[in-house]
Amino acid sequence: MRVLFKKELKSNSVISVVGLAKNTGKTTTLNKLIEEAKSIYKSIGVISTGRDGERVDVFTGKAKPRIFVPAGSVFVTTEESLVMCEAPWKLLKKTRYSTSMGRVLILKALMPGFVEVSGPVSVNETIEIVKLLGKDYKAARVFVDGSINRTAIITSRLKCGVVLATGAVLGDLSEIIKETLLKITMLTLPVVDGKIKKQILRKNNCGTISFNKRKEANVLPESLLNYIENINKGLFDRPAYIYTSGAITDLIMEALLKKKLVVELIALDASKIHVSRSAFEKWKNNGGSFKVVNKINLVAITCNPYNPMGTSYEPKRFVKAIKKYSLKIPVYDVVQGS
Repeated sequence: MRVLFKKELKSNSVISVVGLAKNTGKTTTLNKLIEEAKSIYKSIGVISTGRDGERVDVFTGKAKPRIFVPAGSVFVTTEESLVMCEAPWKLLKKTRYSTSMGRVLILKALMPGFVEVSGPVSVNETIEIVKLLGKDYKAARVFVDGSINRTAIITSRLKCGVVLATGAVLGDLSEIIKETLLKITMLTLPVVDGKIKKQILRKNNCGTISFNKRKEANVLPESLLNYIENINKGLFDRPAYIYTSGAITDLIMEALLKKKLVVELIALDASKIHVSRSAFEKWKNNGGSFKVVNKINLVAITCNPYNPMGTSYEPKRFVKAIKKYSLKIPVYDVVQGS
């Protein structure tokens, strides 16, 4: 077996796998990471920020890859998902957290087999359980199956690695490359200047902070979206940097451009940035930029050349195309082992 993720596994005790869309190969990527980790580490942990490992895709009705764990793995699921787990298990802990699918449970796989993983509702609860898997249940490596937005928050607080899965399901090759590059750019945004970061962290309950060129702060109680009708109200006359605790959207950038306020927009992390490709390009072309308070550690990209609903691509060509625009992030095809 060729090991693809040797460097990523060595450098990160927690790795989160996120998909750019459904059917981009997130579960296949997760299984590859688990398979490679089991040959190096005695025990691993698996948790989801939602639900994964089901037999059938609820949207397409087609069979989907299931999560396969080795004996000794510690995994997190709920009471409702437990009946779908085929691997024999031992209950380690019934947590105090509940979801619509029942109580969140921590279990140990007694033999290799398929499992369905699911996790708690809140980010704080997920982080607590991830820490438990490593500290109390001795999982040397913990894998988080997650959505991009929740993972961005989790990883910025846990300092873990992120693997992004992209694929042919996004459309034609040009569209796939553009959408993937946008997401890579968002996930690898640089951290804001240290002086500004300190002021943001000190005023962590505020909604918006504008800074002038001397990095002096002016604080507003609400997020920037709430000032959209009068975007420059309360800001410095000519702000150089603007931080908002809420989402950064196309509307915000459009409103700023109308007032000729081209600034460095600052978000807490990538989960707060919800912008279209066209709006991002317009903002950038006008001299605008983005920074974050908490950076995400994107360690690898996987690409799935197969599209169950449309056009698929020749694997080697597909990997090569994505790699060309990956900003030096490693790119893998986990099925082909390349």
